Amino acid sequence: RIIKRVYHKTIGKFFLNHVADRIISLNEWEKEQLVKEGIMKEKIVIVPNGVDELAYILPKRRGKYAKYEPYLLFIGRINKVKNIDLAVRYLKGLNGVNLIIVGPLQDRKYYQYLKKLVSDLGLVGKIFFFGEIHNKEKYELIDNALALVLLSYNEAEPIVIKEAMVRGKPVIVSNIAVFKHLIENGKNGFIVSNQRDFEKAVKLLLTNNVLRSQISKFNKKKATSWRWQFIAEITIKVYREVMKQ
Repeated sequence: RIIKRVYHKTIGKFFLNHVADRIISLNEWEKEQLVKEGIMKEKIVIVPNGVDELAYILPKRRGKYAKYEPYLLFIGRINKVKNIDLAVRYLKGLNGVNLIIVGPLQDRKYYQYLKKLVSDLGLVGKIFFFGEIHNKEKYELIDNALALVLLSYNEAEPIVIKEAMVRGKPVIVSNIAVFKHLIENGKNGFIVSNQRDFEKAVKLLLTNNVLRSQISKFNKKKATSWRWQFIAEITIKVYREVMKQ
């Protein structure tokens, strides 16, 4: 780790500032981090991650997951960095709400810990592990969810947040810097720092149909710029500018 940091502070920084014509960043937060590390701001261009076209065109349907409603949804790797156990603990204070956990098993020890935690907290029958799910089934899960939940310690730019927003769903996230360029607290989702914030956000979504409708419209509108055709156009423009130099 020390060697890696020294490299980035010396050779890596020199290469980016004096050899690279452009540096592509995913978002404003990442751009800010690069500038803090000494990278020239004028060289950095933002090209965000795009979202699969299926997310935009797939019709909504209630399907087999409707029976779990109302439910919160986690989609991601079963790994400690995702802080899934915090979502499990927070659910303890909410009556009548379930949690569905979806994603590849990356850390078996952590998975066993989660299963035991669910049992110890008396949440069996409220929290469900569905393993890895893709494509149409994933969007069906998102469509029927009350909200997507991601309380990670650390992230880059999770595509699943954008996928949920394309489908018009609110997102409840942890209070880390990277999420703040996607989520406006109370406008298209909620940034939570503790259990009280979490419970307040969930109860608002459960009881306020107008708010849910407003969030849905806002997120769908915001997500229009993430279609791959637009991302490709931005990328091509960057390459053309470099080629002209």
